Amino acid sequence: MTGALVSRYEYNPEQGKIYMTSSVYRPFLIEHTHGFVELICITRGCGIHTIDGHIVRTRRGDIFLIDYGVRHNFHPLSEPFEWINCIFRPELLCDVFSTQESAASLLYYIFYHNKLSDPNAVTLNINLRSDNEDVSGMFEDMLREFNEKRHGYEDIIEHYLMIILTKIARRIFSETENRGEMSHSEDIIGDVISRLDRSEPGSISAKQLADSYFLSQSSFSTKFKEKIGMSFLEYVT
Repeated sequence: MTGALVSRYEYNPEQGKIYMTSSVYRPFLIEHTHGFVELICITRGCGIHTIDGHIVRTRRGDIFLIDYGVRHNFHPLSEPFEWINCIFRPELLCDVFSTQESAASLLYYIFYHNKLSDPNAVTLNINLRSDNEDVSGMFEDMLREFNEKRHGYEDIIEHYLMIILTKIARRIFSETENRGEMSHSEDIIGDVISRLDRSEPGSISAKQLADSYFLSQSSFSTKFKEKIGMSFLEYVT
């Protein structure tokens, strides 16, 4: 989005430590940055999420963590295209996080209980959805608690947030530690998903991908479904 208009949204202390809201795509939404951390869960439809120039295809259940100052925007592939926002600042969550000045350093602290010397070492411009877990229900509970504001709702929301962040940290750092132990087929399918997320929908066929990894199309399709839990066509659709 080089040369595009970029808006910046600031944090309003009156919103509290954690602010929840639901959003639906509108044509006037432009590329923007935040003076806070934003945790996003896609709840309806599918689309394109551009994060600091990285293009990620997204659908219901996908999770994104947008750090301070990161440029991002959505473009729908189907409408309505909706998501839930969880807005917060790490240093306000609790005393132990008072020195964590970014989402990256917060995740590192949660996983290793140590301070991250280089926040740029943690890559967040990806879809953080886990293949094995669906946390979209947690987001819906958090939004309901925030809207109803019954006794103890702030504590409930904060606990949900810490669970989700811990799951994200476990995925990021466990995968980093275990990357050398991944099988060849896992490497291939992980690379395929990365290529699909960077490409225009429908621009790469299963046969083209199978050929590029010297696999038969049936073998490729089997490996893809075993790893992702759905067929190649279902994923692309």
